[in-house]
Amino acid sequence: MLELRPDRRAGGAPARFRWRGSVHLVTDVLGYWREDAAYWTGGGIDIPQRDLWRVETADRVCELVHEHGAWRLARIWD
Repeated sequence: MLELRPDRRAGGAPARFRWRGSVHLVTDVLGYWREDAAYWTGGGIDIPQRDLWRVETADRVCELVHEHGAWRLARIWD
């Protein structure tokens, strides 16, 4: 389970998150994008709206996803 605290002053960008018992402070937001059904065309694909953030911490780059009011860690680059 990913516990994340967004920075309300920065438009909801992730500020820190707890993963596997450790707190990771976000040092930089490397990218942000939104995916939704309008993004994917054709093929009958049903994609829910989700916000994706690529962030840097002290020791890794992570991709965090906010979907249906919940956060999850999608990828880690060490």
